[in-house]
Amino acid sequence: MLTIKHLICSLCILGFTLNGWAQPFDSLSDDLKITLSPFSEKWAAMSQTHQEKLIQGAQRWNGLNKEQQGKALSRYQTFSKLPPAQRKQAMDNIKKYENLNPEQRSALKKNYQNFKAMNAGQRQKLRQQFQLRQRSMSMPRRP
Repeated sequence: MLTIKHLICSLCILGFTLNGWAQPFDSLSDDLKITLSPFSEKWAAMSQTHQEKLIQGAQRWNGLNKEQQGKALSRYQTFSKLPPAQRKQAMDNIKKYENLNPEQRSALKKNYQNFKAMNAGQRQKLRQQFQLRQRSMSMPRRP
């Protein structure tokens, strides 16, 4: 009689986890294996979703040239040194951006490009105006 234990063992042998169809680490391409090698020990225990996200990230990483990888690594190191509250704020901002419609994203990108095209003095002046506006909005109004 087939027991649940036998069924689970059979499914694990076939690459199925309780979280979905897992991809065996050995079935990855050589370049993905190299990039994902820090995860090889825990790979089989990861959910399919987690594996897929790591694979997508590794594919993006492998598609970058050395200069782009250097920039990405530098940004990651800067991000990882942020206090937890600032990292959370950054992640929240990323999620907000991802939820924008294409027109809003385009407008935001254009505004950012315009900001980057300004000289340092113009950018500082704009920051000060923004900070003043933020302060005035947070002040309680008198009746």
